[in-house]
Amino acid sequence: MEKDLTFYEVTAHYVHESDWTAKFEDVSKHDLQISPFHAFLSSEGEVEISTVRVSSKDALKLLQKVIKSHWKIKRVLFLYPVNDGYPKILRLGVVGDLRDTIRATAYTLGAVADTSLYYEGKELWSILFTQEYGIDGIRRYMEMHGKILDFKVRKIRMQDALCRYEFKDVSILTPRELEILKIAYSEGLFDYPKKNNIEGVAKSIGITKSSFNEVLRKALKKILKAVNESLTG
Repeated sequence: MEKDLTFYEVTAHYVHESDWTAKFEDVSKHDLQISPFHAFLSSEGEVEISTVRVSSKDALKLLQKVIKSHWKIKRVLFLYPVNDGYPKILRLGVVGDLRDTIRATAYTLGAVADTSLYYEGKELWSILFTQEYGIDGIRRYMEMHGKILDFKVRKIRMQDALCRYEFKDVSILTPRELEILKIAYSEGLFDYPKKNNIEGVAKSIGITKSSFNEVLRKALKKILKAVNESLTG
């Protein structure tokens, strides 16, 4: 019987104690408040864009000091005011070091999509894996760099994952792509370590390795693009 494709969704409520934002943990939210981030990975590092509210010149000086001195921030892209006077609203963009990032670590461990929210010193994460092996790794990483307040894992079938991320059917795939994707999964090509290899599976169904690989890559690219677009809005 053919196995269903399955994703593993990790949701975590987390305090990132080694992050630069932790420097403001004891600062009153009235004096300095950082909005939820918009963040993404780049070749240089993790780019984080946020809105910051400061109530005074002293709060602004504290913000400037932290972003200039914290080891995780490789470069400040911009810091500019939206309004005159105080409280002052600022737009802040920084490039963070990849050695201390949940997102980069998750993708290294096999994640295919993620979404996150930063609010009042806490991070809310949703990370999608294709295999279970990365889940323990991301939990350990979080424990090393902060405090996990809540950590849950649930299985999602491919069809349910597409619905969960606003896709009502698998029409994004051609019949051939869906067939090859199911064969690849049932033959263990997504297992870690792999239970089979592409050349052997392709030969068993009477096509070349390059043909099998081409169709599989197209199918995976469509799914990951669709899921990522849904997560990032």
